[in-house]
Amino acid sequence: MRRFLPLLIALSLSSITYATDYKYLTIENNEGGATSLSISNLSITFSNGNLVANDGTTIPLSSLTKMYFTETSGIAVHAVSTADTVTVYTTAGALVGQYSNPNEAQKSLPKGIYIIKDKEGNTYKSSIK
Repeated sequence: MRRFLPLLIALSLSSITYATDYKYLTIENNEGGATSLSISNLSITFSNGNLVANDGTTIPLSSLTKMYFTETSGIAVHAVSTADTVTVYTTAGALVGQYSNPNEAQKSLPKGIYIIKDKEGNTYKSSIK
């Protein structure tokens, strides 16, 4: 047993070090969307059936399907209401246009990565394939 103790300690420490390398908590919903939250100073509470992050992100618990840590934020896709007017920008911040709903924007835009701003002022990255 004494021979294995240093190995167990080394494996435990390497796991701890590896876990701290993650920078984002990604939360997937049942509509296929995902939101990535920076774990730097991240605090999560649960209130009234919602997951609430300290940055103001609120996600209904009923829509959660998976949560996992990632090294990069990836593309955060948010389920914007299909009736909401959206404004689309390039990743460089140039205005592309305003669309009556996200579906119209998706059909009109060429392939690429865009920043979408909804009517509440929330911004999301979106990939058009």
